[in-house]
Amino acid sequence: MLPALAAVLASGLAGVGRVTFAASDPAVVAQAAATPDTLVRPLASGSFLARWRQRLSGLPATAVAVSTRQASLAERLFDDPGFPWWLGHQAAILSAPRAPAPAVAADDLLALLEDDWATHAADLAGCGVDAVVRAGVDGDVLGLLVLAPAMRDPLLAALRDAADRAGIGWAEEPEALPR
Repeated sequence: MLPALAAVLASGLAGVGRVTFAASDPAVVAQAAATPDTLVRPLASGSFLARWRQRLSGLPATAVAVSTRQASLAERLFDDPGFPWWLGHQAAILSAPRAPAPAVAADDLLALLEDDWATHAADLAGCGVDAVVRAGVDGDVLGLLVLAPAMRDPLLAALRDAADRAGIGWAEEPEALPR
């Protein structure tokens, strides 16, 4: 992803909520640990079977979940080598800006990387997750599933405003979820 576009998206996301994403890059982990109001916690799957599946799928075993309000840190979700956006292997959750990081298990965050991610995302609505952002095909599209109706308009406005400030065109294409 172009750095300018990553900056626009991170600015919009962090402008309205807390951004939580998987990270494997030691530089990101160090930056997150030194950033105020940012939480870093291990992202180890709970069960042996889930950890084994995680290793077989190529996901890093030493990954962490980073939860932040800082756009410069949230920007790093678009270039993590262990969770490559450009291969569609990255997702982020958004939660209320002043609330603590949502209590989402590693398995739940990693399930957002699966084909049926929208179903898994909907299950997280009760955990304080307001929206989920997901990389699409080749990282060329961004999927956004808003779970808290009150988050929709401010989030889209923040993304649109960040794109306008950067001189980048903006288009929204709503898609209905399958029932």
